[in-house]
Amino acid sequence: MLEGAILPWKTMTPYHKRTLRRLGKHFGFDIETPVKKFNAKQMQVILYGSKEKIKDNIHGGKFDGVIGELERVYRKTKSEETIKQTEELMVKSICPSCKGKKLKKEILAVKINNASIIDAGEMTLEDFLKFLNELKLNADKKQIANSITEEIKTKVENLIKIRPRLFIDR
Repeated sequence: MLEGAILPWKTMTPYHKRTLRRLGKHFGFDIETPVKKFNAKQMQVILYGSKEKIKDNIHGGKFDGVIGELERVYRKTKSEETIKQTEELMVKSICPSCKGKKLKKEILAVKINNASIIDAGEMTLEDFLKFLNELKLNADKKQIANSITEEIKTKVENLIKIRPRLFIDR
């Protein structure tokens, strides 16, 4: 690490060295050890931080990780140079689990008439109203859902009168 294994901290400040030494003491690694010898948990802590209290840490014992620190700096800075440097370290990719939908796969797996919550959100108000009107539910589910769906239909119909081209997720 002292030789620049952590790119954003390639030129480590005394703060970074002190932080990593304390982290290493707590999680059982030495910052002079080659990074390739670190185990997965140690790398996880260095990159993403830990909720565990780290003795003598300046920030109340918590370490946000290299990535957490980068994200914080990126969000708060007004410096175009800092933004540019930080963006050079970023990789934009779609989450393989949720496919960019920002929901857990368990939530996305729940479907009503073959539509997930994301599918419903991407519908226009008119399509969503049609979807609600075409719901196929058994008697028990229909009895439970009826009062809710009727209220939603009324609200959607009122919204259509005001803004017909609006989408549910807007």
